[in-house]
Amino acid sequence: MTETATVKNITSLLKDSHFERLIIQVLMVAIISVFFLLSSATQQAQAVSLKQTATITGNMITLGDLFDDLQSDSERVLGPAPQPGQNMVLNARTLMRVAHAFNLPWRPKTSYDQITLRRDATIIDAEQISRTLKEELKNSGLNNSFKVNFYQAYPKIVLPGNMASSVDVKSVNIDRNNNRFSALLVAPNKENPIQTLEVSGEIVNTLMIPVVKDTLQSGDIISKKFIDWIEIEERQLSSDTITSLEDLHNMTPRRVLFSGKPISSKEIIAPRLVERGSDVTMVYENGGMSLTAKGKALQGGSKGESIRVMNLASSRPVDAVITADRIVTIYN
Repeated sequence: MTETATVKNITSLLKDSHFERLIIQVLMVAIISVFFLLSSATQQAQAVSLKQTATITGNMITLGDLFDDLQSDSERVLGPAPQPGQNMVLNARTLMRVAHAFNLPWRPKTSYDQITLRRDATIIDAEQISRTLKEELKNSGLNNSFKVNFYQAYPKIVLPGNMASSVDVKSVNIDRNNNRFSALLVAPNKENPIQTLEVSGEIVNTLMIPVVKDTLQSGDIISKKFIDWIEIEERQLSSDTITSLEDLHNMTPRRVLFSGKPISSKEIIAPRLVERGSDVTMVYENGGMSLTAKGKALQGGSKGESIRVMNLASSRPVDAVITADRIVTIYN
């Protein structure tokens, strides 16, 4: 058969509609096969999943810290962990290298894929350091009420997460003339000084003073149930700051007292027990005798104040001292 005849035969076949449908079916089968192969490859590539975050408890980062659903090598060490309390971020490029090195079926979905690794830590904060240091200063002979103010801003000690939250004072120096101190701290204890910290600061005398728990308005009578106590530096006290519960008891605010704030004697007054024009009970005290009568207040006032009262029986005004709610006493 000549080449020309072969070409004619192929041309004839291509024009045949049955043959054309056969070609289309073969192409469809091929496309579907490729699709399933790609889907299978994609599912296999995602068989291992990346964690978003991980907390490292030991000194080393392992493969299992980065990926979930590992079939093996989860304990394989990759490198040193960050310092306690610190973070480390691994980006998509680094993760891709790790996956390739260990032949893992994982690929980043985007260039923004990453994982944040945080080293577990035990934090000894400024409050705990302050309590420990105050106890040591008391043992050194400081018996008055005081607090310590550090020259450092928010001192802290960071230990590995498996360490106890404890700290010891290894040494302390006190300048009593200037009320200053310096100290060397060790954690978790003197026998196992994993971390050390030098601190210094001032020793400030303090005083416990009464304050109101909640905001009180004029007319509210202050009683013990409304009182809380706070520690305040003595140098912050003004000459009229209330320091005794007795000075507050049964008093009322002139205007408003705010929760937790030191109270000035100018901010409180004795409550008005008698209003002008109100009916009162007059008590006459004469030696061992006591008589009562009805009266009308010509003036208002608080406990202990002297006011004018009209005796309703005689219609005569008299001077009386307010002794209780709507009760006045006349002394002879």
